[in-house]
Amino acid sequence: MLVGVTQPVEQAVAATPGLRRVRSKTLRGASELSLDFEPNADMGAALSLVRARVAQAGLPGDARTTIERQTPAVFPVISFNVMPGAASRDDAVARARLAEWAETELRPRLSRLDDTFFVSVQSGDQREYAFEADPGRLAQTGVSIGAVVEAIRDANLVESAGRSRDGGLAYEILVDGQILAPDRIASLAVPREGGRPATLADLGSVVETTVERTSIVTGGRHEGVVVSVFLRDGGQVTRLAEQVTALLGEVAAQVPSGGTIEPVYDQSHLVVAAVAGVRDAILIGAVLAVLVLALFLRSLRLVFVAGLSIPLSVLLTLAVFPLLGETLNLMSLGGLAVAIGLVIDDAIVVCENVARRLQSGSGTPRATVADATREVFGAILGSSLTTVMVFAPLGLLEGVVGQFFRSLSISLAVAVLASTAVSLVYSPLLLLLPGLTPKAGTGGRRWTIWLADRYAGLLRRVLAHPGVAGLALTVSVIVGIATLCRVETGFLPDMDEGGLVLDYALPVGTSLEETDAVCRRIERIVLGTPEVASLSRRTGAELGFFATEAFTGDMLIGLTPRERRTRSVFQVIDELRERLAREAPQAECEFIQVMQDTIADLSGNPEPIEVKLLGPEIRDLQAAADAVESALEHVQGVVDVKNHVSFGSPSLTWTVDSEAAAQIGLSTAQVAEQVTAQIAGTVATRLPEGNRMTDVRVRYARPWRSSADRPAGDEALLLVPSGGARPTRAVPLEAVAQVSRVLEESELERENQTPMVRVTAAVSGRDLGSAARAVERAVAALPRRPGVRVEYGGQVESQRTAFDNMRIVFGVALGLVFLLLVVQFRSLLLPLVVLLALPFGQIGALHALHANHVALNISSGMGLILLVGLVVKNGIILVEYARQLRAEGLEPLAAVIEAARARLRPILMTTLAAILGLVPLAKGIGAGSELQRPLAIAVIGGLTVSTIFTLLVVPLGLAALGRRALAEEHADAT
Repeated sequence: MLVGVTQPVEQAVAATPGLRRVRSKTLRGASELSLDFEPNADMGAALSLVRARVAQAGLPGDARTTIERQTPAVFPVISFNVMPGAASRDDAVARARLAEWAETELRPRLSRLDDTFFVSVQSGDQREYAFEADPGRLAQTGVSIGAVVEAIRDANLVESAGRSRDGGLAYEILVDGQILAPDRIASLAVPREGGRPATLADLGSVVETTVERTSIVTGGRHEGVVVSVFLRDGGQVTRLAEQVTALLGEVAAQVPSGGTIEPVYDQSHLVVAAVAGVRDAILIGAVLAVLVLALFLRSLRLVFVAGLSIPLSVLLTLAVFPLLGETLNLMSLGGLAVAIGLVIDDAIVVCENVARRLQSGSGTPRATVADATREVFGAILGSSLTTVMVFAPLGLLEGVVGQFFRSLSISLAVAVLASTAVSLVYSPLLLLLPGLTPKAGTGGRRWTIWLADRYAGLLRRVLAHPGVAGLALTVSVIVGIATLCRVETGFLPDMDEGGLVLDYALPVGTSLEETDAVCRRIERIVLGTPEVASLSRRTGAELGFFATEAFTGDMLIGLTPRERRTRSVFQVIDELRERLAREAPQAECEFIQVMQDTIADLSGNPEPIEVKLLGPEIRDLQAAADAVESALEHVQGVVDVKNHVSFGSPSLTWTVDSEAAAQIGLSTAQVAEQVTAQIAGTVATRLPEGNRMTDVRVRYARPWRSSADRPAGDEALLLVPSGGARPTRAVPLEAVAQVSRVLEESELERENQTPMVRVTAAVSGRDLGSAARAVERAVAALPRRPGVRVEYGGQVESQRTAFDNMRIVFGVALGLVFLLLVVQFRSLLLPLVVLLALPFGQIGALHALHANHVALNISSGMGLILLVGLVVKNGIILVEYARQLRAEGLEPLAAVIEAARARLRPILMTTLAAILGLVPLAKGIGAGSELQRPLAIAVIGGLTVSTIFTLLVVPLGLAALGRRALAEEHADAT
């Protein structure tokens, strides 16, 4: 298989443009290749090119290929069991008929649903008809088993012999020997040279049975049928789930033999719960943000107008979504939830400035609204653009990570731009309406005035000693970095999906029956767990399109809804892992959630930790893998260690002596033909039954097919082909062949055409980054064999790639924000002043993550990038007003102090609104918030710390570095 199939395919696809990695797995009778392309590759063109090249690879004529693009559509979103009734539960033929009903009746209806990509029906039973020949009768009549196969195959046909015209009609001439009922098989005749034909009824009997099993499928404690529905690209899982539920309700009474339909997994439940959770987070965040306004402002009209900016901005954002091809999904709603505290910022600045001017009592309310809006126009526009500018480089994020956060970043950017339009256009217009125009003399609450005065006094003292203040701030940065313990790192945020996949593997070569016995013990343990609601199991098969051995498989486990259980999915996994290691030690078990599995597979690195050993000698690789496995088992926090060495698969090989076989009139092919008939049988033809075809297999009767069932003393027989009507002689197989028992590899893996053995593991109770570093240290301490190369893959590789990309995005975002500030301020010094608070924000975010035991992953990394835009917003508001005061003739130091005093309230209000808007996500309210929780915690920590230091660092920077720039402002104004 390796030489005839795997290597030709590897060589054929190796030069495909954009191909990054080729990984192959070769099993008995099957080969599986995984092709990973560069993120910018045209996958449609790549798929076509790969199919064309595989077609030209010169594979054997009987090789069948399936080539699919790896998308979320290759993983099921809905799975359910079709279980037989109690009366037919132990009847293999009845179970096979149940699978046929699911295949011919249920699957077509499910496939016609709008959002369906594919429907799979998995069963361990497949019905067939078998002609079971009696070897003794074959010997007596001189008929070979091959002649029986030919007789059945040649009889079952319909062939056109031409056309005839008669009486003005054209007739199609057919030769019809089609077998329409299995009973007719017994009446077929087998020709004999020089003798009367023998009927098959004289040679054996026809039985309805099932194919020898290579897989087992159960719905928990009993065998059944598993039906899985896959979502098409761009489809809606909630709509598909509704349609599937309605369809299953219609057909529930039609299941044969009193069978039932039992749900196992429905991804729409997670989506609905997550959307509801994010919706609740949006509503709670909006209420908290409005309460901030009421806390600072005495005018209910101003509070109402500013609060109205939230629904207006959200509605405007949703209106823009269709124009961008965006839909309401978990990530886009998550972006709105993150943006809730931000979309009110600009309206707060406008309304607060109106309140400040009204407090002075000068001018009419209408004039005050116009002047206040004009005064903050530049600050609002600049601060909003800096936030949006941060999202521009996110297009540099590659692969699954880029796809993952595309919707979130688009949603956030559109929401911020929408809020800018609302605050600069709609909010002033609303304030001019008769019923909403604030009264003269209204403004902020007294405590805010008191706080501003105290802050101005503190600032005067700080600015009087700039050297001491600067030294203190520098020391605080150093202390912040020094006290920051090693931050935990991960790849994707942990999310309780309400279901999990248990992958298991028994020792290589374990029989299907023994594997099933161990799996039934595992099923009892799993179903005995209180949180487990449903289960389906495959042995010798898997959920996706993967080649699988008989001693491996998976279980799809559904948990009860979150509100009805006290433990998370991670706690359930930890308990199951411990119990299975103790009560089913024969099985190596791995646990992963469904969506996690999907994302990890799409990223090309399905395992959290993967140590790859590559080299030319497979024996050296296997020895090295054994040492690595032993080392990883002693690394704290590393679990589910699996050595992918696949050696020890037993085989019985009959080596034919061609000379001895020829002496009794047999060729090697005829020996193989008769051994096959004795063990597995040969499919001779297929019979039409309704809208499906059923195989007809020719084989020996049961006593002759298995040495365990054959009477003692009997030997395997070969039948000498007849030279006429005389009987043939029965000869033992040992007379023409020698048997040997061999242990060999059952699975060979290669990467980029180099032999490879992998050792994989998962992580529990520890972050991915520290676990990976500990694994690398453990592996590095092992003695290295010459020619063995060690590489690291898995989600660790995806994490490092994602972090490298995010560092680039951070740098580009910082550069773009700086350039935007240079354009806005027409200065190089003032942007540097504004950016002085950024280090404090990053340190604060990392401390917040560490304090909450949240890993630095792609979600919290997005928070660090978002802080680049958010931290500078407060500085822009302060610096922009200082420029205006300086342009009006105020001295530089006085302009700095007055600007800081006047902008204290809007800075505090916008910061508190942003923080409180993120609190529901940070608290993990709702299922969907788990993906955004690391981002929310990072932003809350960064904003809290950066705001405190912005109020000191920016004025100090203006006084120390920005005097010249402010002086130029005054010169330009005069």
